[in-house]
Amino acid sequence: MRAPQRHHLRATGLGDDAIARPFVGVVHTHGEVSPCAMSLAPQAAAAKLGVEVAGATAREFTTVSISDVWTLAHDHGPQYSLISREVVADSVELVLEGQRYDAVVALGACDKTVPGMLMAMTRVNIPGVYIHGGPAIQGHRDGQDLNLYRIFGDMDRAALGEISETGLEDLNRDTVVTIGTCPVQGTASTASASAEIMGFSALGSTTMPAVFPQRTDLARKAGEHAVRLLMQGGLLPRDWVTRESLENAVTMVAATRGSSNMLLHLPAIANEAGIRFELKDMAAILRRTPRITSVAPNGPHFLLDLHRAGGLPVVFRALLDGGLLHGETPTNDGRPLSAALADARAPDGRVIRGCDDPFQSDSGIRVLQGNLAPDGCIVKTADLPRLVFEGPARVFDGDREARKGIAEGRFKAGDVIIVRGEGPRGSPGMREMLEAPSPIRRRGMGQDVALVTDGRWPIGTGGLCVAHVSPEAHSGGPLALVRDGDIIRIDAERGTIDVRISDEEFARRRSGWTPPPDWVGGLAEKYARSVGPTHLGAPTHSRF
Repeated sequence: MRAPQRHHLRATGLGDDAIARPFVGVVHTHGEVSPCAMSLAPQAAAAKLGVEVAGATAREFTTVSISDVWTLAHDHGPQYSLISREVVADSVELVLEGQRYDAVVALGACDKTVPGMLMAMTRVNIPGVYIHGGPAIQGHRDGQDLNLYRIFGDMDRAALGEISETGLEDLNRDTVVTIGTCPVQGTASTASASAEIMGFSALGSTTMPAVFPQRTDLARKAGEHAVRLLMQGGLLPRDWVTRESLENAVTMVAATRGSSNMLLHLPAIANEAGIRFELKDMAAILRRTPRITSVAPNGPHFLLDLHRAGGLPVVFRALLDGGLLHGETPTNDGRPLSAALADARAPDGRVIRGCDDPFQSDSGIRVLQGNLAPDGCIVKTADLPRLVFEGPARVFDGDREARKGIAEGRFKAGDVIIVRGEGPRGSPGMREMLEAPSPIRRRGMGQDVALVTDGRWPIGTGGLCVAHVSPEAHSGGPLALVRDGDIIRIDAERGTIDVRISDEEFARRRSGWTPPPDWVGGLAEKYARSVGPTHLGAPTHSRF
């Protein structure tokens, strides 16, 4: 470090001793965009204290986050959710590399900030620790804990006139009562659980509620540990991101029936380590792994209940005992996973069960492949009365056309409703489509049709819902060539999805296909030009 840098650092309040120490970046996404992020600044302050106590100099900086709840409130909002993952990763890389910090403590909370932070840490590959901001505590009313996903059913009831808008507000006013991420096993907590099992985070840290004062101590220790990793030559992020640890993360997603969004994020994290890890690599794991937790939206319990039952280490130990995890992968403190879990509690039988007595025999998530999705797609099979569906295609180009057509009733029982052009490039941003399927539920036809998209469906959609179709339509995937009336067969038992037209007909249609125009303007244009395919995690740069 030369004189110009030293005088600049002195202007920030540092003395010569502090300037001479290693610099540790402490990055977070604290802000008022959502309750998820509002616990991060105090935890970052504690992490900085830990860094300083351990003999390094902490340098705090922030990056952006957006709320997946708020983005769903208007047409273009959902486009920006997945794009924000790249902005988080790129902006953290920019500071860590540009400032040449020696180590990092990263704190995230909302859906895309967690994988964005993990991607940045893996890309830059300096010593570091990830801290999850922690879940909120669920609301309580009339003697019951309140599942926040009930709001979708209540919205349907309001639309049907069964309750008033005032009643809708009253019923859901107490759903979430503290800051923190969703108190259920949604995307944020599933992503942070992946960080925990892969080694980015301390075991037992994910499920601790955001408002628990013990989080201050956890963050301080994380700051200290980041410095130890630096000073003592400990593991780096790419030591944690291996094929085995990625498979462990998929097993955890399956066992908790966590957010299927992680099947998009894990390949993107793998890409940062130079590992090609795609949908087809997850198929067998999702089939063989039983669901052993009963946390909402897949049961009556919440993350606070899971924390009180011993947290994720109990889940991991049950999976290890069931022969479903690689026990040699390193944890955050460097010990093999099997050794680190030696003292984990036994499952309580209420929130967590063993693999020999699961809540469900499989994960309830399947990977499908076929001539409609050569590179794969996913379908949620839990609670479906049938796993095979065959019917004529009803094609809509984009979410807007689908919302209009479905609301007008331009479909019938037995149809396979296709919403295409909503993949990473086409949308751009692979939007989560909340409104399009709502009229189907409200007509009581959720089991009478199937839904297929190269975008994403949110929790609560209902019925046989296929998503993440790859290649996407905008890039010339087979979905782009489907026409109204083509017979589509979805067989979730066999893991196939096909359109019943010949190779010759496919070729004839392709010869007449014209690529749609790319999005023009702003960040979305930049994203659409660089984003890769869904089955590889929609990365915006290549490493393998």
